[in-house]
Amino acid sequence: MAIAPPLIRPEVIAGIKATARELVAPQVADIFGCCVQPFFQPIYDMESQQIVFGRVVLLGDAAFVARPHVGAGVTKAALDAQSLAAALGANEDNLDADWRAINASNSPSAVRWLR
Repeated sequence: MAIAPPLIRPEVIAGIKATARELVAPQVADIFGCCVQPFFQPIYDMESQQIVFGRVVLLGDAAFVARPHVGAGVTKAALDAQSLAAALGANEDNLDADWRAINASNSPSAVRWLR
């Protein structure tokens, strides 16, 4: 969900630019000043309550979405894949137990970034 740029009132845009001049480095404030039509978009964190569905496992941003400025999406996906590889086969050919263990682990790397 975002606010369409043409719907942002001129006084809000002026306020953004004034606040930028007060709070950020001049070079960054200049970027705000050059932006004719800014946009607003909310940023959400999302944690899946379940990541295993049959024999499908959600990994990375499909399972947990953290703020993009955390900058950890690729790292999170790699850690999830590593956890998946470690869990598979850990229960001596009992794949259902492996899936339950993966789901119970609830992607520890992602939970750390969300909290």
